[in-house]
Amino acid sequence: MEKLAACAVADVRHPTVMQLKRLLDIGVPHSRVVRALRLAREAPFSVNLVEQAHGGGAAILRQHKRMNAATLVSCSALHQARHFFEPSEIDKQIAKIRVKLEKLQSARASFSGLNLFVQRMSRRGFLPTLHNDIDNAVERGQASLAAGYQLYTQLPHSAKVAFSDAARSVRANRRILITEAVDECAAELRVLEGRRRDVESKSKPNHMDSFRLDFSDIDRMCEMSCSKDYQGLLVDRMNIDAVRPPAVPTREQQSIIVAEETACAIPEKPRPWWLQMVALNRDRFKDAAFPWGSPRAEGAYFIMYSTLSP
Repeated sequence: MEKLAACAVADVRHPTVMQLKRLLDIGVPHSRVVRALRLAREAPFSVNLVEQAHGGGAAILRQHKRMNAATLVSCSALHQARHFFEPSEIDKQIAKIRVKLEKLQSARASFSGLNLFVQRMSRRGFLPTLHNDIDNAVERGQASLAAGYQLYTQLPHSAKVAFSDAARSVRANRRILITEAVDECAAELRVLEGRRRDVESKSKPNHMDSFRLDFSDIDRMCEMSCSKDYQGLLVDRMNIDAVRPPAVPTREQQSIIVAEETACAIPEKPRPWWLQMVALNRDRFKDAAFPWGSPRAEGAYFIMYSTLSP
């Protein structure tokens, strides 16, 4: 801020930096500008929050025929405040990994010679063709397993021993795979828990995850909603104050602002001669490349999106 306040207006080229320069020139304290920049740094640079806010109106639109005005207001408030009570994205990921880890830890690598025999016969297409007349998939599978058991009992002892030895190898491989999957889930769980601790330890005042409400906060909100101190004329006065416009700058301040705006006009960048044609037919020119100046130029414009009034 000190360097920006000391530099000349002609040296400032960026429009946003020029706005900061004007604020400093009319006497706005450096601390206020720094505080605004810190707040902007924490703001989300996407439309995700806005798109999620549209969900409240869409949900109420489907139910408005069955609700009165007071119920609609209550449902809207609850829907807009749902982010305060839902788990964060990191908590959702941790819960999902824990469920997967519990399933893996309870999984058994049981696999007998009979299972291996039925599996190989099914893959060769022999058992499924025996019960094509059964429509239910579960009943068809049970019938195929019963037929495979009957065939397995007719095998010689040496064949059964061979299938048991092969099944023992399959069980060992399954144990190895389950152990590796458990280790991978445990490592991912540790990473997510460390990330959550890192987020909780840092101060991020403009992030939704920093405003989770506990049961004491909810009880306090219920007391406030039932209290007369937050109803009637006091609420009306607060609403009037909230929509009241800001104080009008003095004439001296307005003259300084107008003088800065006229004296520090930012020159417009030259537009290429083909910009209007490309902007009006942007779909046809998508992913095209225009060389700079001549076809033998070293650089080119790669057209991703074009507009006349950015």
